[in-house]
Amino acid sequence: MVPLAAFATMGLFWGAWAALLPDVKERIGASDAEFGAALLWVGVGAPPAMLAAGRLARRLGSRLLSPTLLGFGLAVLPAGFAGSFVSLAVAMVVVGAASGALDVAMNAEVSDLEAADGERLMFGAHALFSLGLVGASVVTGILRDSGVGPEGVLPGITALSLVVAAVSLGAPRPTARPASGVSSDQAGPGSMGGLRRWALVLGVLCAGSFLIEDALQSWSALHLERTLGATPAVGALGPGAFGAAMFVGRSLGQLIERWVSDRVLLGLAGGVAALGLLGAAVAPSVPIAIASFALAGAAISLVAPTLFSLAGRRAGPGGRASAISTVTFIGYLGFLVGPGAFGVVAGATSLPGAFAVLAAVAIVLGLCGVLILGRQEAGFRRAGAPLRCGS
Repeated sequence: MVPLAAFATMGLFWGAWAALLPDVKERIGASDAEFGAALLWVGVGAPPAMLAAGRLARRLGSRLLSPTLLGFGLAVLPAGFAGSFVSLAVAMVVVGAASGALDVAMNAEVSDLEAADGERLMFGAHALFSLGLVGASVVTGILRDSGVGPEGVLPGITALSLVVAAVSLGAPRPTARPASGVSSDQAGPGSMGGLRRWALVLGVLCAGSFLIEDALQSWSALHLERTLGATPAVGALGPGAFGAAMFVGRSLGQLIERWVSDRVLLGLAGGVAALGLLGAAVAPSVPIAIASFALAGAAISLVAPTLFSLAGRRAGPGGRASAISTVTFIGYLGFLVGPGAFGVVAGATSLPGAFAVLAAVAIVLGLCGVLILGRQEAGFRRAGAPLRCGS
């Protein structure tokens, strides 16, 4: 399916890009602070593009996927050729905008496919993103050892994006089945105002999960090296194990979601993620810490796909793109503040203390998911609206 290929393509870029960052930094001759500041410009381009993509998706529907794939493929290419702080910052704005728009388009189309086929595909789609991320990181590291730089890697991502965009043009479009549960304009027993409030709530939960994801990705290696004395090579196993576990967790989610309700899934994800984070905070050895990071990654990986799928199913055809755009936009704020907020807490306490605080965030996230979805289900029953299995 084309949207699944889009998820894999985006994962390939971000995995390759993470592995290429040392070469990019050396090319522009930036200090650590300057380089970090340049990369932050991704956050300038992404949010407005997400909102714009949500509006366009209401008009174009699944036809939005091809142009966003095309734009993404063309946008990532200049980043590998940036030769100065300014050119990299500009490239990051463009990459952020293209990535944000594609994120909304491909999640919306997967939601359309779920509605059309009656199958839950969101876990598998996000698993492919994680697989592409991990695989591209490894392959790009091997290519860098062979002397291949950004200018040799990123054109391949561009070519793949253009191929998937071309295939998308001729792909059949999903046609939603008549709703068997919630009507297309219901987000609770309510109106479009209810839909917007429901999407905002899911977005806040998504921001919490993304905050945990990005903090783990950014700080796990440092924790292993600074707190537990691991070598840099071993320290890299922290984010590596976390990324691989996210693929495993989402793949398992694709298998178990039909037997477990979203409410239970969110509760379990928050609780198990908290257990993994607390284990990392108190781990007496490197292997235990790495295993804890993997446990946290497998659990927290279930949250975002659950929320995106929920947003699409509750919104229905008339509001699906708008709801997913809202969840994506608010959720993205977690990526923006995650590493920095973690650093502030770590500075005030310690790295283990910051991971313990993150465990508390995961518990709150799971409890809020259980309580909020429980209230929504009760509201639907009072209104006489039937609930789908797994909702």
